[in-house]
This record gives sequence, structure tokens and C-alpha cells, in this order.
Amino acid sequence: MSEHLGMLFILAGVVATIVGALLMLLEGLSKTRESVRTGAVLFIGPIPVVFGSDVKVAKLALLIGLVMVALIMLMLIAYRLVP
Repeated sequence: MSEHLGMLFILAGVVATIVGALLMLLEGLSKTRESVRTGAVLFIGPIPVVFGSDVKVAKLALLIGLVMVALIMLMLIAYRLVP
């Protein structure tokens, strides 16, 4: 059962990555070059490092990074609880 759950998480991650990349591509194509704001979260171990073109985008990227860390922690805890 845990093998199927692991593959489901991997598949969900791949799908989320593809959907996110497509949404970013579509948003970038619909806006002019001057109005595009970017941000990124780089994980160094469990610590998120945030980059952003302005403060609002950096705060949003930080929030997303913290949510991702919380989800990773929950998955690790859930993995330990499964026999």
C-alpha cells in the first residue's frame, strides 16, 4: 500500500510542476515585458531561500515556501506512522 501512496505523491508533484510551469508561461505571454514580476524559492536542505523582483512577490514566495516545508514535515510524520 505504501508503494502506491509514494507513487501517488510523485505523480502529484510532477502534475503540480507541469501545471505551475504552464500557468506561468501563459501569464508571461499575456502580459507585457515590463509588468512581469518573478519570485522563486530555493530549498537548501529544509531551509527555504526566497528571491523576488519586489516585496509583494517575495512575501508570496516565502508563504509558499513555508507551506511546502509544512507539507514535507507532515509527509515525513505520516511516513513514520505507517507500519
